[in-house]
Amino acid sequence: MLRRGQLDTQYPSLGGGSRRDWRVGPGRSKKKRRRGDLGGRFLNFLSTSTPTSLAALALLLLFTAFTLFAYVYLSGNTAEESRTQTEESDDGGGGFPYEPSELFCERRSLPLVCAHGGDSANATPNTEFAFYAALKGGIKCAEVDVAASKDGELFVLHRRELEVLLSQEGLEPAVLRDRPAKVEEFTSKEIAAMRFKGGERVLKARDIVNVLRSDERMETIILDVKTHPMDGASAGENAEEMVDLVVRLLEETGCHKDKCIVWAKSDAVIDGVYDRLPQLSLGMTVMNETQENRDQGMDQPDRLEKTSSPRNLAVHWETAGKPGFVQGAQKNLGKTVFGWTANNDAITKVLLDSAVDGIVTNFPKKVQHQAVSAADKCKKNKGELK
Repeated sequence: MLRRGQLDTQYPSLGGGSRRDWRVGPGRSKKKRRRGDLGGRFLNFLSTSTPTSLAALALLLLFTAFTLFAYVYLSGNTAEESRTQTEESDDGGGGFPYEPSELFCERRSLPLVCAHGGDSANATPNTEFAFYAALKGGIKCAEVDVAASKDGELFVLHRRELEVLLSQEGLEPAVLRDRPAKVEEFTSKEIAAMRFKGGERVLKARDIVNVLRSDERMETIILDVKTHPMDGASAGENAEEMVDLVVRLLEETGCHKDKCIVWAKSDAVIDGVYDRLPQLSLGMTVMNETQENRDQGMDQPDRLEKTSSPRNLAVHWETAGKPGFVQGAQKNLGKTVFGWTANNDAITKVLLDSAVDGIVTNFPKKVQHQAVSAADKCKKNKGELK
């Protein structure tokens, strides 16, 4: 920032000089004379005007001031209010642009909306700002991605966010860019030194779990445990390490006693956590979108019934949309079904129409509004709401 009298050679004036030269160049004395002449003419006007003219002038000035005040006051929303209005007005005021299904209209309560890495409408996922935005928006459930660093520290970090961190300018040391965007390739010290564009640090899992658990507005915390392949072609994944780290996290925070659910794509993690904390609410991932998913048995919602028998299912939206799937899991297996990830209207429609128990989304406030809007349409169609 320039100080008074300092030359600005980076932005030369149209005349070829500096910005300071432009300010103090020829013509300044003339401007002073104009201002003086104008003041003199105004004083002369006051001295020669009649009382009626002065009264009219005063009323005109008063009316102008009142008009400006009213405009600023009535249209001057704060940044937070404007952002809230934008979120709610998106897609017709946050409404549901489709007719809800009979299955949705038959349900007794709205689905639990879970903030996937917090509320990402105006924040980077899995950051402190995103989680606080979810809390402020009245969201009662949050899903937290949990991955281990090279030296065994649990961070709230997905590969997507790590790619963003590694691509930013000013990354120190720059040699970090040469590594693949895998959390396990970086030490806890290296990850802790990284910053998102807004200056936010990468959260440690322990810190955000403590924050969310201590907040009475938050009722459910889902830990989505991320494993990674171990060295060696047949070494498998680091499931055993993640079981140890997650159990320690739960016991240190006390979250296993009340608010926490643990789920993962790794069945070994779920069975391992169950062996250590059998009273904990667990979940497993269900999806059949690829041949690999089917080869691994991930399309079978009852595959762990003889081991940990998790009570929750994290179901990919395409699987949830298959006729009868959700109701079969709910009624025949007694499962609570969460659908993921509702990040556009079409997917939200599929999950609402399937009558899942919970919806995971990066935009929880919008999905919450859409669920309420769909329920209102059900009531209106039944004649219960005008």
